[in-house]
Amino acid sequence: QNFGAGLKILKPSAEKTLDVSNNQYVNEMWDFIDKHQSMNIDTLYKNFMGIGGPKDYGLSRRMVQLYLLCLARNGKVQIQVSGKSGLSTSLIDYSNLDSIDFSAKVLDSMEKVIKMAKPENWEVLRPYAEIILNRTMPETHDDAEISKYRSLLKDHFAEQHHASGRVHSQAQNLFAYLKGTNPYATEVEQVKTLYSVDLATGNDIDNILNGLKSAFDYQAFDIGQVDEDELKDLAVRLTNYNNMANILQYAQELTTAWQYCQEVVPDIPKLKEIRSAQKIISGKLKNLKPYIDSDIKLKTELLGSSAPGSTEKGTINALLKDYATIYIALHDDITDRCNQSRSNIRRLLSGNEWLALPQLEQITALQPSFSSNLEEHVKQLAEGIFSCADSSKNSVMNDLGLQPRHQCNLSLINADTHMDNAHQKESSALDYYSNTLNDKFQIFLNPAIRKRLEQGRSNDIIDHLLECSNVQDIRTLLVKAVHQELAIIDVINRYLKKIVVRKVKLSDFNPDNKTVEGDQIEEIVLQFGEFLTQQMDELVEELKTSGEDADALPMLVLE
Repeated sequence: QNFGAGLKILKPSAEKTLDVSNNQYVNEMWDFIDKHQSMNIDTLYKNFMGIGGPKDYGLSRRMVQLYLLCLARNGKVQIQVSGKSGLSTSLIDYSNLDSIDFSAKVLDSMEKVIKMAKPENWEVLRPYAEIILNRTMPETHDDAEISKYRSLLKDHFAEQHHASGRVHSQAQNLFAYLKGTNPYATEVEQVKTLYSVDLATGNDIDNILNGLKSAFDYQAFDIGQVDEDELKDLAVRLTNYNNMANILQYAQELTTAWQYCQEVVPDIPKLKEIRSAQKIISGKLKNLKPYIDSDIKLKTELLGSSAPGSTEKGTINALLKDYATIYIALHDDITDRCNQSRSNIRRLLSGNEWLALPQLEQITALQPSFSSNLEEHVKQLAEGIFSCADSSKNSVMNDLGLQPRHQCNLSLINADTHMDNAHQKESSALDYYSNTLNDKFQIFLNPAIRKRLEQGRSNDIIDHLLECSNVQDIRTLLVKAVHQELAIIDVINRYLKKIVVRKVKLSDFNPDNKTVEGDQIEEIVLQFGEFLTQQMDELVEELKTSGEDADALPMLVLE
């Protein structure tokens, strides 16, 4: 650019565009080349570098190369290079000149000049090209001007080759997701076919005309003339294609809206507007054509404004905002209440009574130990309550921007179920905990146990224990006592024989008749008594065999 004006290859203006119209050397070089179809570059060097000839050009080798590249830029010639150039192509012309990083190695590898063929059929292609590029192309016979437009077409086709493939794929995916029919599926397919034309080889003008025939069945290539009806048709089809490409920018918003429309919402007055919006938007998504055709309708009647305070109804953004307001409040309420139920359950395993159990389990009457199984069951109930790993408002809002549920899967329809389950689990845990301890401590109301404890009368803990008339009083007494003095365990055990408990499953009882009439009840009771007696006799016999019968109190526990 610094020497362009002096070399007479640039316009003397701020734009610094190529202009060799007033360059004597370039013009005479073209006149020399124009007489031949091709020539070795050495012929140019000899003619324009020498002195003493008829013209005395006396140009340097680099200047000849520079002016030759100007002719290539203007579409006059192609320059053939040898393999020493290091380029991926063997020809330099207007279409690839911008992409080449010129060096001495590239310049010195130029070996042949080939005159570009006259751009036949350009005037046939030009009106179609104007529509394809969406720009005016004045009628001209200037090869340099035509080469500029051909270069623009090559760049456009290269860009749209991949873009049209993406549009085709995205459109198929979108309408498959929406379970709808693409009103412009034909146009999308045709444009993809057009832009799949390879312009890197062969005659680019003829290739584009042939591509128009393959894609749209236009006859311009065959008859060699422009058809006005085809031009109108091309303009309409490209408009439809471009409109489709435009709406695909909002594919995420549309698929999100479809998910919201499919979400089941309870039929209650509070959610009436949400259900109404779902119905309206679902109808719009089933017929996208008006919103494909009009960007204004798309943004105002379907997408809607995302600005805070917007009052648009029947739009996607309005639905998402109204839904989010209700969902976030529900999410906060359900997570708080479920967390509270879980905390209430876990509190069972941290109170004074729970902390006292390991010591109380050393009382022979309470063996075998039971706290491990109790803890496992209570924890399982707590874990069965709904929970949210990240209940922050940001996390919920981010997920609602893509789908109608947070990652925790809470929905408007399953919220009550989660809450009922939490209450049920909390109630079950409290009952299980209380029943387990009651069943264990019930043994201290057993007459045989109390008779043995009578031996310890005058001991405070024994006296208080014998005064208890219900299980809850026993639990309260022992928990308080063990926290005050661990020695009470030894005191109680001193007056108790070794208690040996056999668990008897009711399912093992098999009476003669399992269908019982009124007058057969006494017989069933008798059989059950015999069943328990047999179990006790077996336990006593086991104790005798082991030599433990003298200091043991056999007992049965029914399960």
